[in-house]
Amino acid sequence: MWVALRLLMLSLVVGVILSVIGLDPLNIIQSLGDFVRWVVRRFEDFFHLGFEAVERIIRYVLLGAAVVVPIWLLVRLFKVSER
Repeated sequence: MWVALRLLMLSLVVGVILSVIGLDPLNIIQSLGDFVRWVVRRFEDFFHLGFEAVERIIRYVLLGAAVVVPIWLLVRLFKVSER
């Protein structure tokens, strides 16, 4: 019983302080919802950036291979012709 009364009094005091600051319970709940949505968006952006990085690496590999593989083939062909 005393715990419930203490919680009630503490809630009243905190409520008055928050009211003086200009906060309202619905505003706090809405702010928490906005925060959760912000975190989810950041996670999605991070996830997307991970795949974007992989795509970039693949493009770099293909670009490099377009130069390296033909040179390697030419070198191999000239080595075979020397024997």
